[in-house]
Amino acid sequence: MISIIVPVYNVENYARKCIESLISQTYKDIEIILVDDGSTDSSGAICDEYAQKDNRIKVIHKENGGLSDARNAGLDIASGDYIGFVDSDDYIDEHMYGHLYDILVDNNADMSVCDFLEVSDTDDAKDAQSESKIEIIEDKDVYKLVTSFNTADITAWNKLYKRDIFSDYRFEKGRLHEDQWAIPYVVSKCNRIVKSSAKLYYYVTRNDSISKTRLSPKRMWDLLDALSNSCGFFKDKRLYDEQNIEAHNLCNQIMDFYENACDFFDEPIGIKKELHDYFKKSMQLNSNVFSFKQVVYNSFMLFPQIGIVIKKIRERM
Repeated sequence: MISIIVPVYNVENYARKCIESLISQTYKDIEIILVDDGSTDSSGAICDEYAQKDNRIKVIHKENGGLSDARNAGLDIASGDYIGFVDSDDYIDEHMYGHLYDILVDNNADMSVCDFLEVSDTDDAKDAQSESKIEIIEDKDVYKLVTSFNTADITAWNKLYKRDIFSDYRFEKGRLHEDQWAIPYVVSKCNRIVKSSAKLYYYVTRNDSISKTRLSPKRMWDLLDALSNSCGFFKDKRLYDEQNIEAHNLCNQIMDFYENACDFFDEPIGIKKELHDYFKKSMQLNSNVFSFKQVVYNSFMLFPQIGIVIKKIRERM
């Protein structure tokens, strides 16, 4: 059985379409866990309405705790052998979980991934691609997802997971970029990941959604925290040698983000120039002068200093 966990918060205009797409899945052995996270509109009542129609639906009503807290509440009662997540303002193709299950089992994988299609809240998505390309990622290559710039790699909602992945992990409560906090742990539990190019998840763009709100200092520094956490993960796993360029890519990603984030603040931070100059020098050094491994290692050593910057910024919020 597949447990599909859906955090629900003030989505009365979207919830029905989402739930209908779940109960219409061609893969029938599912339980749908709708977590009403303290909604103040009719979302909770809509969840209860559907639970009366389909005995595969379970509803949790709880105080508002955020997306991570709602997912965790669903994980706590999930009874399936596999886990999936869907955001309540999105919807999915009727074949999505059947496809994800088939490619996961056929390839003896720990996690399966499909692509997504971005649609407006006034559109109806087209049918799924009739054919898809399959990619197998295994062993140390699974860590490429941690540093990926591809949204489909680093989100929680377009995937099917073996239940064991979440046996001793819960999403970070209070985080704005909870998926990027989760991805290092998730891939560390995978020996093999299978990816499909089929666009089976329909990601609805809303002007008022959490991820569409204007980039704020709080959101930026939460993301920097997540990226730094990923970097620390690579360091702890000793994945920062010449054989794993993903660690180097992560350092570059953090540096680019750090530079852009600092531009949002009027007053210069004392350590800003020091960090900027160090990163710039480290990343441009020729390997003949300074070994690649040492460049990456030195970059890791800067993250305690970045933590100081984050603290200073937060004190000003």
